[in-house]
Amino acid sequence: MKLSKHFKTPIFFWLILCPLFGFAQKAFEMIHYKGVVNGISVKCDLANGYIGATEITMLPRHKKPLIFIAASLSPDNHRAIKFLHYQNPLKADESYFILQGMKELYQEDPSKLFGVYKEKNKKYKVELTLVKAAQ
Repeated sequence: MKLSKHFKTPIFFWLILCPLFGFAQKAFEMIHYKGVVNGISVKCDLANGYIGATEITMLPRHKKPLIFIAASLSPDNHRAIKFLHYQNPLKADESYFILQGMKELYQEDPSKLFGVYKEKNKKYKVELTLVKAAQ
């Protein structure tokens, strides 16, 4: 079976261009932070360039990690962003993080992130330190 010239050209371009879509550049860079809140290890993966993709993970001993996701896609007017934990996909847990001084895009990675963790009726200060990448 012979293909006409009209079919060969689109097939040729499709075979050449499709693999290029797999090499698309990410729109953000992940910056890693760690700290301790109320004796529990905490890590934060800050999505520089798309702050709504940032996650905070609490790593309690002998328990499953708790993942907190951004409640909004950008910081509010006070440059704060709230992170909620969902045990039930439809209802947020009562505990949450609020990180202060957040930006959508950082030119230089901040050395520390500050905020508050609220659990039940108690608040704890949060200080997360930049994890240096191995060079």
